[in-house]
Amino acid sequence: KRLEAFYRKVEEANIPAFLKAIQTLKNWQVEILNSLSFGYFIK
Repeated sequence: KRLEAFYRKVEEANIPAFLKAIQTLKNWQVEILNSLSFGYFIK
């Protein structure tokens, strides 16, 4: 999965701000991906 590969690259880079960002993405991954799949965009 490309998203998981992105997570690994960020973890390998070990940049604190990016590590925090991917943790947030992981916490909300289902909701974020659903919003992109089903068009739940904030207007």
